[in-house]
Amino acid sequence: MLTLVMGGKVMHVLLSGGTGFIGQALAPALAARGHAVTVLTRRARPADEARGARCIDSLDRLDEPLDAVINLAGASLAGRRWSDAYKREIVASRVAFTRRLGQDLASLGQAPQHWLNASAIGFYGPRAAHTDLAEDAAQGEGFAARLCADWEDAARAAAQTEVLHELAVAQEVAADADLAHLGGSTATGLHRDPGAAALG
Repeated sequence: MLTLVMGGKVMHVLLSGGTGFIGQALAPALAARGHAVTVLTRRARPADEARGARCIDSLDRLDEPLDAVINLAGASLAGRRWSDAYKREIVASRVAFTRRLGQDLASLGQAPQHWLNASAIGFYGPRAAHTDLAEDAAQGEGFAARLCADWEDAARAAAQTEVLHELAVAQEVAADADLAHLGGSTATGLHRDPGAAALG
């Protein structure tokens, strides 16, 4: 779970991918800390708003200035073969979507101070077993590494600032205590960009 540190300031946070596995836990956690959470989603559910988040299907429905964007959107990487067609969908749902999100927010005059963006440990590419990697390790080879690098570049462009307010959140596996208790997925998380500002 991301810990948001902003000196107690209440923020308006736009969360894309907020109905996904991580977003479903993050949205109520932000709301519980007093932040106003708006979830951008194509499939709003009553349960999402019951957790304290407002759901919208279009940025035109934003009625307050944004302080932060947390972008978790992207087609699932699990449970489906990565055919050439699905690889294109994976890229479009991350890289193209992030670029468009930044452009659309700019066209609406929205200029959030903070942009947090998902990424993945796939940035490092295939490595030998037990390889030690620091956060500043070089980009690896292969599709996943290129995807992560392009996604992070799109996020930096969308943030529209020379000061790095973008945080690449590398998701190894998503943490979920309830699933762990039931014998499902467990997870750890780490961030890949040591120079990024924390959101709060």
